[in-house]
Amino acid sequence: MRHWCRQPLTCNVLLYRFVLSSFGVDWSRHRLNCSSISVLIISRRDYVTHARNPTAVVRRKIANEPQLEAALRTRNHNFRIRSARLERLTLRQQLLLVASSDVVVAMHGAGLTHAFFLPAKSGLVEMVPGRLAAGNRHFQAIARWRHIEYERWTSQRPEDDSPETNYSTYVPPDIIDKLVKRVTQKMCTQTRF
Repeated sequence: MRHWCRQPLTCNVLLYRFVLSSFGVDWSRHRLNCSSISVLIISRRDYVTHARNPTAVVRRKIANEPQLEAALRTRNHNFRIRSARLERLTLRQQLLLVASSDVVVAMHGAGLTHAFFLPAKSGLVEMVPGRLAAGNRHFQAIARWRHIEYERWTSQRPEDDSPETNYSTYVPPDIIDKLVKRVTQKMCTQTRF
């Protein structure tokens, strides 16, 4: 079987450009500005995702999202913090949002596939409930393929993402703040060609 692309990095860039252009998203416009970092928190809330989920219960929610957002906002005056519920947006709006972000912070879930559409010199902070920790490295692979900075936090609390917590996970703002800063520092000190 012949592979349509022999240079994976080139294929990733071509696919990235093709999809964004197909939705009218100008992939060439965004430039990293280290004095004004755009941080996107992908929010998860209960909603009917499909017919197999009539109870509308969504797993892997951030239990203390307002505190996390407030901590990032007050500790990082050069960060522009946004929070978005992707299910409320069209696909084009989702792509516009991600393509204009420098760092995405989110719980492990399908919405993180959008990391593929982060601009060059960007970062991803993935938060994972302890129950999912082993073997779930999909989004780390996407970050590696796109050559974006990646950090991961895994909950050590057994009660997280369980019926007792309404399938939410407590996320320590101090630790996530450090991971976002680590990703940002790597983004702003590396030069890629």
